[in-house]
Amino acid sequence: MGNANTVYLHALRYLTSSTKMANYDVVFDSINTVPFFAPLVSKAPVVAQIYSIENRLVLFDEIPLRKFLLFVGAYIASSSIPRIYRECEAITISQYSKAHLVAEGFCPEMVHVAYPGISDAFRELLDASPEARRPNHTIVYLGRLKKYKGVQDIIFALHLIKKEIPDVKLLLIGRGDYEEQIRMLVSKLGLGETVKFCGFVSERQKALLLKSASLYLCTSRDEGGWTISAAEAMAAGVPILVTESQRDVIEDGSNGYLLPDSRPATIAEKVCGVLRDPSEWERLSENAEAFSGQFNWDITASVTMSTLVSATSK
Repeated sequence: MGNANTVYLHALRYLTSSTKMANYDVVFDSINTVPFFAPLVSKAPVVAQIYSIENRLVLFDEIPLRKFLLFVGAYIASSSIPRIYRECEAITISQYSKAHLVAEGFCPEMVHVAYPGISDAFRELLDASPEARRPNHTIVYLGRLKKYKGVQDIIFALHLIKKEIPDVKLLLIGRGDYEEQIRMLVSKLGLGETVKFCGFVSERQKALLLKSASLYLCTSRDEGGWTISAAEAMAAGVPILVTESQRDVIEDGSNGYLLPDSRPATIAEKVCGVLRDPSEWERLSENAEAFSGQFNWDITASVTMSTLVSATSK
């Protein structure tokens, strides 16, 4: 209902309508930074889906100064989540995120981890995609092009990597409001022939691109401990390099490496270490594909449904 600016008011009006809410057993409040405040008005029990309790921090990057009042409102709303929702059953996407919720006052027994899954259809597309000759020197980033995602860190690192691996390539899959700045940086550093902007792609194209790459790289500041793009890359046999914000998707040294920081020199050193060692890459690739097998939508659905049922029985 409504649009990006009015959906919250529409939702509150709907929740306060006894006529419209009469046939509902539970409210599923999906929170991405700004909550719907359902517990304040709903007579039905509320289950909160909270991706990350820390994502209010990226508002500094996402909202321009000319919208300062909007930023203040969003920050206050996001900061109120623990106080308003801590008595509700909650679902989150990682143990990393659960730990942060518990630290904010949520009851551990009421916070349930439901990792997002990889669809069987996408796994079939991966199986049907031709296998590129790997390891090669192709790196892939899959996700929105946003400032907080750290794509600019990758570009600066690529400038250093190219000095060690001249034929290195970077595939940027996705679009976002930071794309223009990324393109300008690529041009400034003379990396036009090294970086390919793939934009939005179909599931089939995504499978083909992942199967053509040898390393997934993401230095995002906030992912709630987990990213589906990293899991999909691993399903394609691609080792991953990620930051602490994706802690649950990495077994450091097994399916890839956890970056201690997002400085270009740190990223470049790790990338070169993996891409220049074929035997190491083979080991990481096999482990990455095996690790991805645990992410299944049936498990996600089971955890979600049991949480919804639990909320209605209290």
